[in-house]
Amino acid sequence: MTSEVVGGGSALMIEDTVDPTIDNNRRILSIDILKGAAIIGVVLAHLVLLPVSSGVGGGGYRIGEFFYSALLMFIVFSGYFYKPGKSVLYHYTHRLLLLIGAFLFFTVLLTVVMYLYLMMLGYDLSSSDLLGDIGVMILGRGCFEDIQSWSLIGEKILDVYDVTHSYYFFQILIMGYVIFYPIVDYVTVNWKRLVVTMFLFASFTVFYMEVIHIQLPFYAHLAPLSASFLLLGAYLGRIKFAEILDKAYKTPKCIAIILVLLVTALVTVALFPTEMSIIYSKFGHHGGWSVYPFIIIAVTAGIVLLYGTTLVAKIPYVSKGMAFFGRGSVWIFLLHMFVAKLLVAPFMKIDTQSWVPYMPIASSLILSACTIAVSFLLVNIFGKVSRRIGLSSA
Repeated sequence: MTSEVVGGGSALMIEDTVDPTIDNNRRILSIDILKGAAIIGVVLAHLVLLPVSSGVGGGGYRIGEFFYSALLMFIVFSGYFYKPGKSVLYHYTHRLLLLIGAFLFFTVLLTVVMYLYLMMLGYDLSSSDLLGDIGVMILGRGCFEDIQSWSLIGEKILDVYDVTHSYYFFQILIMGYVIFYPIVDYVTVNWKRLVVTMFLFASFTVFYMEVIHIQLPFYAHLAPLSASFLLLGAYLGRIKFAEILDKAYKTPKCIAIILVLLVTALVTVALFPTEMSIIYSKFGHHGGWSVYPFIIIAVTAGIVLLYGTTLVAKIPYVSKGMAFFGRGSVWIFLLHMFVAKLLVAPFMKIDTQSWVPYMPIASSLILSACTIAVSFLLVNIFGKVSRRIGLSSA
């Protein structure tokens, strides 16, 4: 079995149903597998790791940082399927507005539903500021605070009904698209323009973090960094990198390059450990200068992980299963914390000290599996309803 381009649309694939800029007939198995592995990792991190620790820490080779790069590959893949030939206005109206609408819709809907659900279960929310918290969720947490301050709220849980802490990723992606679309066709003509542009954007981010270091609304200060990963994805898509990797993965030259990238990623992680905390706008122990090694780790480790999923694509059943999760990754990302609290609230007391209450590892793993399953169920229900009222095609 070989890696393949998977055709066809589905209500389960948010990219297919709401994004006309993505070719429905160009699904790449290795990319879907990496997205599937990444979203499973996100769910496990939020429901298993975070309730029992403050993060993935430790000295030496912090393996968590290596795999954290898979999260940045979501942005790269968002650029990978860019289709040239349309105007900037077209992309803004057909892609950007849809992302903004989805972000606002799910932020408001899921927060209000969770608020009402917890009230029904007997939670005292009389002193809660629902509208104010929704405003913070939309503007971005820690807005106008000093990034270098220990008091930056970042990932602070606003209230027990807060289920959107991971949505900062969509805010960063949206702001990146604002820069991406006007320049993508010029920058991705050749790799030299891409490298220069990424360096300039990284340098701007370093300057901002070192000199200004104020958390802007919608994480706008991270827009150049997000645009860099989108541009990288668009360039890789233009040269059909994933398809080339699928054909050349056995060659000595390809293996040698991957080994060099692997060593580069591990050495950089060891010398310049990252914070793994974009929500705090923190990239490492060297302030804004950590942006440079952060990008090196994200790009090198991300390509190594893509190579790994190219190998996994050769394994029947496993590859199809992981790709299935990958095709629904956006939905799982949007719904997983909402669903987890929905399942836990009737049986355990939810507070603002952790996203879900502490429970034994086995129970956390069961919760993670149930969360993914229920998320898919909700997606299918939404897909059927939306088709009946004409919001999407079958």
